[in-house]
Amino acid sequence: MLIGQISDTHVLANRNLASGQADTSLALEALEDWLFNLEPKLDALVMTGDLADRGQTQAYAFIRKLFSRWQVPVLALPGNHDRRAEFLAELGPFCLAQSPGNLTYSYILGDLKLIMLDTVREGEHNGYLGPEAISLLKEELLRKAKETTIVFSHHPPFLSGLGALDEPFEGQDAFLSLLANLPSNQSTNLTLASGHLHRGLTTNLRLNGNLRLGAVVAPPASMPIILEIGPDGGREFFLGAPGFVLHHLDNGHLVSHFGAIPGNYPFSGPYLFS
Repeated sequence: MLIGQISDTHVLANRNLASGQADTSLALEALEDWLFNLEPKLDALVMTGDLADRGQTQAYAFIRKLFSRWQVPVLALPGNHDRRAEFLAELGPFCLAQSPGNLTYSYILGDLKLIMLDTVREGEHNGYLGPEAISLLKEELLRKAKETTIVFSHHPPFLSGLGALDEPFEGQDAFLSLLANLPSNQSTNLTLASGHLHRGLTTNLRLNGNLRLGAVVAPPASMPIILEIGPDGGREFFLGAPGFVLHHLDNGHLVSHFGAIPGNYPFSGPYLFS
């Protein structure tokens, strides 16, 4: 089983440049085409938020049209730059959520369960999981348990060392407590996969005792962040090749591969996010 993950596409209407520098529409076109023609073929594609830089209907329409040729499941969830109403109006076919106020849902793919967790409170940059989202997550985790589960979210529930992005995550403790108290057969093969940080990275979260949970963050489809560990890290980006993650499940063993599509993508920067 091969699951593609892309994140932080930041598309703008009329092919405008994000932060005045990044041609995010062009980057997404190149990334979509490369992943569509990848061999072996993907079994599903997940998009983990910040799909439109300003939540514009035209940006979502561009994304919908671009991915309309895909025959495998394309699953999307929002990030802090997205707006749920506009997101659903255009990307509804890629989102199976039952509540328009929280776009959390799951998808079963063979022996693999994909949970799309909405961590957004509109108008705020940081992660948020309220009681409704925690309840939905618990319901999705316990329904139709599978050997392997990936919980996708936009915001990662841990600190990265990139100070400007290490904001409070409201509800994080309840989130991790829920995961820590799952039946052992459900927590053994559970992975968290996020976006938001504009850098590919991985960590292990200690939940309780010796139980550790693997977590990965996808490199962005556009505007990779300059690596600067410290309080000011995460404020600047450069222009480069669009990134992605491939989650490969084989005989119950999940491996996540970070990558960037090949091509001549000149490095330039740094630039400030605006």
